[in-house]
Amino acid sequence: MDSQNLQDHKFIQLVEDHYNPLGVCRSLGEKGIKPIVILVTHGNAPCMLNHSKYVSKFYTVESLEEGYDLLLNNYGNEAVKPFVFCSDDKTESFLDNRYDELKDKFIFYNATEQGRITRQQNKDVITNLAVEAGLSIPNKEIVDTGTLPKKLKYPIITKVLASTMGAWKDDVHICNSEAELLEAYKSIKSPKLCLQEYIHKKGEFCMEGFSINDGKDVFIPLVCNYQRYYDNSYGHYMTFSPFTDDSLKKKICALFQKTKYNGIFEIEFMRGPNDEIYFLEIIFRASTWNYAMTTGGGNLPYYWAKSTLLGRIPYEEMQIATEPFNAMVEPEDLINNVFKSRTVKLSQWIKEVKNCKCHYYYNSKDSAPFWGYVRWRILRNITKRLKRSK
Repeated sequence: MDSQNLQDHKFIQLVEDHYNPLGVCRSLGEKGIKPIVILVTHGNAPCMLNHSKYVSKFYTVESLEEGYDLLLNNYGNEAVKPFVFCSDDKTESFLDNRYDELKDKFIFYNATEQGRITRQQNKDVITNLAVEAGLSIPNKEIVDTGTLPKKLKYPIITKVLASTMGAWKDDVHICNSEAELLEAYKSIKSPKLCLQEYIHKKGEFCMEGFSINDGKDVFIPLVCNYQRYYDNSYGHYMTFSPFTDDSLKKKICALFQKTKYNGIFEIEFMRGPNDEIYFLEIIFRASTWNYAMTTGGGNLPYYWAKSTLLGRIPYEEMQIATEPFNAMVEPEDLINNVFKSRTVKLSQWIKEVKNCKCHYYYNSKDSAPFWGYVRWRILRNITKRLKRSK
């Protein structure tokens, strides 16, 4: 049975210990909904989600398969369907490939049929759909690892077809010549790759949002622009501002209608040297930046669930930010930019973190997960030093 009252539904997170699902947990908690957490530990002791004051019940399991069995056995026969949230691509694909078994028991991210999300996690599939929706993409070739491109000109960038393949980000290489590509192939783990022309970008940006009614209604009120970058990736310091590009929004909405997706997502773009906009990918789940949307008035877990039950997006309830605000993943940004690359002075970093409206780890209303992470980090560093000293 379905109920339009959110309080009649259980909210369950099948996740790993990370600031991404912590953001989902806090977003729900701030709306008075305390989720049940099934934490997949892979044998590691948890340090964050187990400390959140918003968790109503906490389970630890060794594997995703064990977590799935617990989900079905404990919550698969509720009178009212529970909502299920995941926060990584592997779990999303796992649930998607069991859509037929789950659809009458839970409300979860889906694309109306078993396996559709998994297919659309493939960069070749989703970029083809993006072109059909009127978006531009970098030139590409799909190859077996070790095969040279036939048409692409150097420089090129290597990418896995899906984050569940190979070594994911470690398989990303920028190659300026055939020799460099052949050298990169020696360390790449994925059996197949998407080779793309490497564009000297001005930057990247993304939108966090959700879609309902099989992709027909899309919520994307804010856009995220990065303040810092690493060689092969985006950084951890960013600015959110109102999304006002109606032409781009129309194409995004057309793309989601093609995906038939119901759930929280992130959609990513690159800006070329002459301000060309290139579609990169869709993350079919809550992404790492999801809590910034809560800070900006667009609480994704809560409003996706409510919109799903209502069959419409309740804009009248929302107070979306009208001015830009900054957000930061504090530990990662500090370590990478102050201590490792030394591109940012500590005094500057402190000023920046103080000026951020959104922090992904520290939260004054739920601070225990932050201190749990700090303790884990200190103990890990001590253990490493002791091992090196032996």
